Amino acid sequence: MEAYIQGFSCLLILTTLTGCIANGAIDEWRTYAQSPEERAYHLFVPENILENEELVPLVINMHGATPSPPATKTFGSAFQKIITGMPVHSANNGYIVVHPQARNIGGTQYWVTSDNLDVDFINGIVEALSNELPIDPRRIYLTGFSSGGILSWKLACEYSDRYAAIAPVAADRRAATECPNARSVPVLSFHGTADSTVGFEGGINSVTSWAEEHQCQTKEIVFSEKDSTCERWSNCDDGSEMQFCSSQEAGHTWPSGPGSFVISAAGYGRTSYTLDATDLIWKFFANVALPDAIH
Repeated sequence: MEAYIQGFSCLLILTTLTGCIANGAIDEWRTYAQSPEERAYHLFVPENILENEELVPLVINMHGATPSPPATKTFGSAFQKIITGMPVHSANNGYIVVHPQARNIGGTQYWVTSDNLDVDFINGIVEALSNELPIDPRRIYLTGFSSGGILSWKLACEYSDRYAAIAPVAADRRAATECPNARSVPVLSFHGTADSTVGFEGGINSVTSWAEEHQCQTKEIVFSEKDSTCERWSNCDDGSEMQFCSSQEAGHTWPSGPGSFVISAAGYGRTSYTLDATDLIWKFFANVALPDAIH
């Protein structure tokens, strides 16, 4: 992950992108009390959501492993905001988005799946915000890049009654290899075939095995253009579906992310601009909710 440092000079350019973020009713960094130290997260609530008094979706967007520059405790989550452009997208589409911050371990900020601290952190944020904001409990979603996507798989495995769907990007389910009691959580996954950080085979095998475990009956190609293809497994348990989108010769990046050029510049491979991961993730989430029997 040290290669990200090579792209830090690009952050001067990236800071200009923050001016594109729409004003929100809430646009602030917060802390969450968790031993042994407080955890940080960024909350963005678009304008009019609080005034309309209608329940709205919540998206948790988790960053990948990043180096921890001195005195920059929230670099990973701030970076994720920029490379995905999700605050702008949420303002235009009417959902709440949270960018939580992983722990700093040995100079790198990343999500840990070998203990429960990060799982408890995400669940704790969701519970706290649900008590404060008009969040629809049937429409809470997880997405994440690399390490963050791996954590989304773990949460889907262990808390399938809490999260309506997940969308891991450049990630696999190494932390959720056995989920015998999990609900058939819908999944939309993205992966580049030339990803040398989290291998492509691990990405597609994760979705394929999830589809098999949940008795999906139909597989078809639903998109094929330029360098990218999307496959869909449908008629799964609980009426859910799984999708996997691949981009030929693309690396460890976020497809069409407005800041993904920084990751490419740091040596993590080509970014594909055929698919817009942020927009497709939201469109996938917008069509999924937890079954009434759960909530």
